[in-house]
Amino acid sequence: PAEPPAQQPVAARCPQADAVRACRALFEEHADDDDDGEEGEEEEGDVARFFDELLEKDAGLRGFYEAERETGRFLCLVCEGVGARAGKRFPGCAALVQHAGSVARTKRRLAHRAFADALGRLLGWGAGRTTPVPVNMLPGSCQNVA
Repeated sequence: PAEPPAQQPVAARCPQADAVRACRALFEEHADDDDDGEEGEEEEGDVARFFDELLEKDAGLRGFYEAERETGRFLCLVCEGVGARAGKRFPGCAALVQHAGSVARTKRRLAHRAFADALGRLLGWGAGRTTPVPVNMLPGSCQNVA
């Protein structure tokens, strides 16, 4: 009889699994800092650096976002990290960035925005954009925009 296929490690099946664990650890560490619902400037900077470094260092996660940006189903790492909306998946990176960039009623608004900004930078999106900036629209471009 044929042997069943070997199970892939959890991280291979869900590239976001390690990132979710890292976010949970981060937000547990800063749980007392969020009593009033607003992060301080120092924590905001720490969280922004956290997401930038996470996406820079985790090649599997970075590749997942890049390869599946249009058709993937993505968890919000901030929601997962704080235990809100656990398991909710967003269809495509555009929906995920829109959620994270515009969420209003949450304890971690600034963390959501930091995640949206980091993901947007990874994907080459400018502020408020969910698609790459066309080459002919970049400053210093020699092409005419008609």
